[in-house]
Amino acid sequence: MTGAGTTLYARMPGWASRVLLALVLLLTILPARPHPPLHIPGERDWGQSSPESYDVKLYKKIVADIVRGRSYYEAAAAEQRAFHYPTSPPEVFRLPTLAWILAGLHYYAFALGLLLGLYGVVIAQFYRELIAAGASLSERILSVAVATTGLSIVGVAEGAYWHEVWAAVLVALALLSYRADRWWPAVLLGSIACLIRELAVPFLFVMAGFALCEKRWAQFAAWLAAILLVAAAFAAHIQAAAGLHRPGDLVSASWLGFGGWDFAIATAKWNILLHALPYPLIALAVCLGVIGLAGARDDRARRAAAIVAGYLIGFLVFGRPDNFYWGVLYAPLLPVGFLLAPSALGDLFRSAFARSKAE
Repeated sequence: MTGAGTTLYARMPGWASRVLLALVLLLTILPARPHPPLHIPGERDWGQSSPESYDVKLYKKIVADIVRGRSYYEAAAAEQRAFHYPTSPPEVFRLPTLAWILAGLHYYAFALGLLLGLYGVVIAQFYRELIAAGASLSERILSVAVATTGLSIVGVAEGAYWHEVWAAVLVALALLSYRADRWWPAVLLGSIACLIRELAVPFLFVMAGFALCEKRWAQFAAWLAAILLVAAAFAAHIQAAAGLHRPGDLVSASWLGFGGWDFAIATAKWNILLHALPYPLIALAVCLGVIGLAGARDDRARRAAAIVAGYLIGFLVFGRPDNFYWGVLYAPLLPVGFLLAPSALGDLFRSAFARSKAE
């Protein structure tokens, strides 16, 4: 938690600060305008059981088939037909990484224990960061409580079968472990996240982009190598899945949903505190979270801001209403912005209005 004048907004030109505040106001008002509400198929109250045919049931069956000796692609094709899921285009098949891991662990308790262990490491690492930053005990308790609202995704029903949950936790841990002079753990963790769920790849691109801008050439080379590795693995996966479609199988609708700001806001509902709020308040919270992250004088916070903003911008175009669960991928990053938002807003308002009187 930082004080006045400590964020990047303190030196922002007055006109730029006013434009940014006007944008936040616009994005908050937009969801409140009269318009047809966004219908999200399958959306449930927090903690409500999922229907029998939901994705998790499919993944459980695939893992069970692998345990019984079937290959991943044979099992995935058979079960997606049985569940009346599409088998084309090949991107509808998830990367096999998580299914192999879960099948290797064999018992769900082991998988859940591993996931909860990663969750615990994220919380412990975040607490250590707060101690290093000189936060008081009360600030540490509050900060951890706020941070866990985004990590509440670990508690969804049978969360160990969710590819997005594993990827999100690994990305959060990768960011926390990142240091300018010790970046290899972040590269490793981020790569694993992308090999579990390819939609985590914006993390690699953001990290590579920052390394390039900061002229950290060895680090940039490592991030680029990770991107190429994930691309090669995904290409091999697509090639393997391309031959699984059979005449009569279902074909997936396009993921170009053009859901706009309403869909982007819907993806933020994976934070347990935002889940039940009306869309204008969620929009305001999202804006404040991004502003808090972007204004921090911390390399990792600015990278987190770019990742979250990148997802939100992408979700304006990509994603059908039933893909709102993609928001799980950035859910652990946004709450840190809530903690940083008060200082950021203070500097932003001072920059916007104190200087306007002198201009």
